[in-house]
Amino acid sequence: MSDVKPTVRSFEESFGGTWVPVKFHKEAPEREARKLRFCEAAAEARWSEIVLTPESVSCPGARRSLGWSSGLDEGLAEEVAKTQSLTLATAKNLLKDVPRLDGSVAAVGLGTKDVPDVLISYVQPPTAMKIIRAFQKSSKGNLNPSLSSVLSVCGNVAVKSFLTREITFSFGCDLSRNWGSIGRDRLVVGVPWSMVPRLLDGGRK
Repeated sequence: MSDVKPTVRSFEESFGGTWVPVKFHKEAPEREARKLRFCEAAAEARWSEIVLTPESVSCPGARRSLGWSSGLDEGLAEEVAKTQSLTLATAKNLLKDVPRLDGSVAAVGLGTKDVPDVLISYVQPPTAMKIIRAFQKSSKGNLNPSLSSVLSVCGNVAVKSFLTREITFSFGCDLSRNWGSIGRDRLVVGVPWSMVPRLLDGGRK
């Protein structure tokens, strides 16, 4: 493995796309928080740093995923069931599978200058292919992602990559594709920062 220190720029140059570095802060940084949905912030953070706090996140799904809500699953399940034409029981089962933080994170920085925990991008298929190929070369095995259309960017990509330290994929959900401005030819990818050196090394082989 190369001794060269990885950077967001080196990852972009190797795989293509624009990647947003995400940092989960135990203490809130002294920066103004903006009231946004998580998927919306992930899109805007391509151009400027955004800080999200419990008070600033406007989406109940993201609040749940980031560990900033309690007792909201019933109402959230009803909303998911309505917007995605699911039964309430199915919506509840899908929500149970969405990773969530334990409440110890005080803020989330997107487009951060700090060493990130996760990289997120809305990529075209060729970029996803390059990442999968680099993973296969570095691990000598296949990548087996699970896919969901529920809390797709916040829970099933950002938080899941952070907790599992695995690459995550999503095709988005109705809300994230709208608010996050995810193009028709794009899918959402999350890469844990701890895996970046391996992928860069695999991409060079």
